[in-house]
Amino acid sequence: MRQPLRKLLREEWFGLIQHEYANQRINSERSLQAALWARLNARLPVRTRQLFVEPRFSMRVGKKSNTVLPDLVICNSRTVIAVVELKYEPRKAPSLKKDLETLELLAKSGDALDLGKERYLGERPDERRYALNDHTLFVWAGVYRASDPGQVQPETIDTQGVLADRFLSLHAVTAEGKAASVFAI
Repeated sequence: MRQPLRKLLREEWFGLIQHEYANQRINSERSLQAALWARLNARLPVRTRQLFVEPRFSMRVGKKSNTVLPDLVICNSRTVIAVVELKYEPRKAPSLKKDLETLELLAKSGDALDLGKERYLGERPDERRYALNDHTLFVWAGVYRASDPGQVQPETIDTQGVLADRFLSLHAVTAEGKAASVFAI
């Protein structure tokens, strides 16, 4: 599903790590988020794609109200086509649990959830709303260190449930004195 988008995300992740990260231009999760947004924004067609940074998704789970702010969301003219969670922990193994729970929660919400733009104020706000659907791609991308091979193994990311074939993971594994090892699963 969404093969052209998967390919674009992989290409931009590899370029981002090999150029921006390798040249020490990324020093926080925010700068990783900004750099990825800029690379994607330059490549995606402006007329048919919209990128949001930390948009607000509000939902009810039972009697509890949840608000989720994924790092990046990519939309076409009607739907959310990708949700991206980023992790920047180049000196330690990342904790994936919270990010994967966020992605799974959004995937389970399906079309019962949509992304609004309530935080915009200006001329003629676009009233369009973007819903998730069965083709939405969920992405986890991280810069991290795996000093012990047993610490973080990307293949242990369990995506067989609600994410299944709608999941892409992008990795940049760091090590002292070496270029980051970049790969996608």
